[in-house]
Amino acid sequence: MADHHDYPDHPGARRDGPSADAAVSMVEAARVQRAKCYAAIFEAAESGRSGDQVAQRVGMENWKVRPRLSELLRDGAIVDSGRRVFNASGRKATVWVAATFAEEGL
Repeated sequence: MADHHDYPDHPGARRDGPSADAAVSMVEAARVQRAKCYAAIFEAAESGRSGDQVAQRVGMENWKVRPRLSELLRDGAIVDSGRRVFNASGRKATVWVAATFAEEGL
């Protein structure tokens, strides 16, 4: 089991107590959520998806999707397509694609 102080490699907390307990409980949930987010982006192929679009596709709240996308980006699984779309708040959002499609020369 991951130490709760090794954020961002694993869900983390600044000190022992309820936050650390919550971090430990999120290790498996984060892995499952990350896999769902990646699958949603991968299935979109070259079109990619924004964070809002991923959240809608997998049925998760946006605030749960965003850290998973950051993890996928850090791990090299997804890349910024260079395209932007408007999200629900009316602001521009990055369109993410699976790295394998970027390597094929978007």
